[in-house]
Amino acid sequence: MNGHSRTTSRTRRHPDSRPTAPHYDPPVPRNPRNPRRLKVGDDTYIWTLTHDHEPKIPRTCRNVLKLRHHEATGRLILVFQEAPGRIVTGAHTPSGYVATEEAHLNLHRPGAVRALLDEALARGWNPVTATTREQDGWPLLAPAATRLADIRTR
Repeated sequence: MNGHSRTTSRTRRHPDSRPTAPHYDPPVPRNPRNPRRLKVGDDTYIWTLTHDHEPKIPRTCRNVLKLRHHEATGRLILVFQEAPGRIVTGAHTPSGYVATEEAHLNLHRPGAVRALLDEALARGWNPVTATTREQDGWPLLAPAATRLADIRTR
């Protein structure tokens, strides 16, 4: 080499391109129409996460986590609705985020969904029934976050 720095194809940019921040990939939420699979022992669960707005209360956001056993038609629908002291995805929080003062989870993470599933099963949800059960997800949040923290510290 002649002492000059060499430009490689990796560093060359088109003159009209804007510079981007190095090593930064913003989190991109999954398409809610594409269900995800969660393997728990010999069982497989299908889950989706959506964000919507409560039609009866203007400007109220909510995250809705739907879980079902892959061989069953029944579902568990956990609704995390925005309220005082309860934060859900919004303009200033990442997609899938739910939080209170005591706990927080990102519902896009399979580990968080697994912790919520385990807590729902411990509280009596039967995944192989044909019924759909919709419930408030907030009572499960702190115990699920504790389960997840315990798993991570093992």
